[in-house]
Amino acid sequence: AGDEVDAIRRQVYAATTAGFIEQYRIGPAGACLTLVARCQIPPVLGQLVTGLAFDGFNGMLWAVNPAGLAAMIFPPGAAGCAVRCTFQARCPTPIGRVTGLAYDSCSELLYMITEPSPVGLGPTVIVNQVGVAALCGRTIQCCPVVGLPNPFIGGLAMDPLKPTGTCGQGCSGRGCPPCVPAIGTQGLPAIGTRCFTITLYGAP
Repeated sequence: AGDEVDAIRRQVYAATTAGFIEQYRIGPAGACLTLVARCQIPPVLGQLVTGLAFDGFNGMLWAVNPAGLAAMIFPPGAAGCAVRCTFQARCPTPIGRVTGLAYDSCSELLYMITEPSPVGLGPTVIVNQVGVAALCGRTIQCCPVVGLPNPFIGGLAMDPLKPTGTCGQGCSGRGCPPCVPAIGTQGLPAIGTRCFTITLYGAP
């Protein structure tokens, strides 16, 4: 019913229609996934989770049900999907069922996508601010999606940012013209930082 990949830890999380959240280990290329842990969907979310998103900075999972109730939960394992906090996504106009979830840990934004609304509108992207400052979470924007050939969207994902590029050229030795080489990168969380970035200046 929903899935998420933690590429850094090589884990896959999946919510099943049988009422479980499962954690799998990614093996070598071409190998099958290995189930390592599972737990029941927290009762506060009901029996169905339609989206999962992993918060790599805090090591937590976000889960959402069709009605837009989101919960930050511990991954399957010793904590058994215990709930840390919940919030209800809200929009000023009627929306359809939530069908996907994605998390941007750099800005602490949790995105939801819905089915077309029951009043004839298309799907909606719901933007939620989450984290300590938001007291778990609160909706800050609801954005109708228009112009789609097929208005039914089942799933949502973040695309990791690409390197920002290079400027200048490295140089060393006598007669080398002045230069200020620099390379910068920006991306999703890695090695424990909220938004991993690195910039190198003045290296030959």
